Amino acid sequence: MQLRPKKILGILAGLAFVLWLGASSGLYYFIQYSKGYDAIRFTDVAIPWNWSRIRPKWGDFFIEKGLRHLEAREWNQAFYHIRLGVVKSPGNLEGRLAMADMLFQANEVVRAVQVLEAGLEYAAQNELFWKKMIRFLEYYQADRVIIRILEKGLDENLVADSGLATAQAALAKAYFYQADYAKAREVIGRAPSISNRVLRSRIHFDQGLEELALAELEALHTTHPNHREVVIHLTRLYRQLGEDGEAVALARHTYLSNPYSVETAVNYFDALGPEANSEIERFLERVPEIYQDEGSLFELLNYLAEAGEPDLQTIILERAESSPARAPIIWFLALEARINGGRYEAARAMLAHPPETINLRIPLHHILFHSLSLTNAYALGADDEGDIALKELFSAGHIRSSALLRIGQKLLEIGRPDRAGDITAFLLKQNPGNQPALVCQIQVDLMLGDTQAVLSQSKDMMGGKTLPFKLKREIVRHLASDENTFVTEAGEMVKRILDTLAPSKRVQLLQSL
Repeated sequence: MQLRPKKILGILAGLAFVLWLGASSGLYYFIQYSKGYDAIRFTDVAIPWNWSRIRPKWGDFFIEKGLRHLEAREWNQAFYHIRLGVVKSPGNLEGRLAMADMLFQANEVVRAVQVLEAGLEYAAQNELFWKKMIRFLEYYQADRVIIRILEKGLDENLVADSGLATAQAALAKAYFYQADYAKAREVIGRAPSISNRVLRSRIHFDQGLEELALAELEALHTTHPNHREVVIHLTRLYRQLGEDGEAVALARHTYLSNPYSVETAVNYFDALGPEANSEIERFLERVPEIYQDEGSLFELLNYLAEAGEPDLQTIILERAESSPARAPIIWFLALEARINGGRYEAARAMLAHPPETINLRIPLHHILFHSLSLTNAYALGADDEGDIALKELFSAGHIRSSALLRIGQKLLEIGRPDRAGDITAFLLKQNPGNQPALVCQIQVDLMLGDTQAVLSQSKDMMGGKTLPFKLKREIVRHLASDENTFVTEAGEMVKRILDTLAPSKRVQLLQSL
């Protein structure tokens, strides 16, 4: 029997349909039941023009699986599945954020930033992505990256309207931490939020405009008397200006208004200074919940670390819940308390045997460990150890200039202006206009007794910028000393500095000589 062409075509079409149905069913069964992923539908597999849906859905499946491994702290499996998922589903922002975080923790900062930046094209107006990304970058102190990403996000309208204030505040702070005050003021001018105005007052103070800084904060306090950030910075500014009575009165008022707040309590303790210990004991009796909360515990222990009170820290940690007390950051605070309290040998013993929770591949751990290590080593006169730690910090591209500068100030406090000078030289090479670094360099020159360097640096600073009042006083005191009587330029600089002061400040400076 001879088959007609139409019948042949029909048979072939039927055979093709059977083969297509069988192959599609087999693949769908494999994905749905063997791999356990039910988000892919039969039509995604069966219809060719739906095949483009399979790859991102498959990627989403890998990311979900990776996130479960992440919750179980199975890092290798988590990273493998999330990385594979992001490749297949690049628009999955949750997976992208998780992958970036793991890369940050592995000290793969460059790769982490690449992962985040590659996600910008999918993140237009996605509030959660921008919020979490900013939090990541601020936590890892990646200020240069914040500047690059947020400038792009704001210029191209990628940031969600509800997140504009957060993004603008983060951008202004990033410029501030990099000592780019002109750019910071520009952002603040476009977005004069409370947080940004507080930041502007800090810029005024760094530039020696103490009265302007005080006026800004006092105006904010008048209109926002209970704003936490305003109260804390105004209290701190009063202390920096030597108005300790004003600082204590403000801190006490806000503390009594909210006696169960750890933040207002710590602000009050800080204003009291060495007299705070009895107040701390009363606070702990009234607010025992602090021992169960890691955030509150951190606030108090951080204050005690800066105050150099390791014994009180130990008492609190003995009473604390085991989980918060074992957090890595708490170990660093205990170490800092010993260094600031002058217990250098005890700190050295801690540095020699850090707990397993300290991972130097994590950028924050790396910075904190070497920062504290170098301060302690130089205090002990172990310069070889200190030099190694200092090189580690200089090679950490993600460290903030402001963080390095705080280390420089700490080195001045322990009488090591030579090493503080290494830090200012490093910072000024990166940014010759870094005003806080220039101020610190003058302090270094004063401690070293280098009159010519003091004159040169002061001349440059007075030419385009202003100096803090306390530093002007120290410069005048140095230049007016007997040993500089015959230095011609010294008298000229003293007169120039005095001419910049208001009459009351001039009298105050002269009386302090």
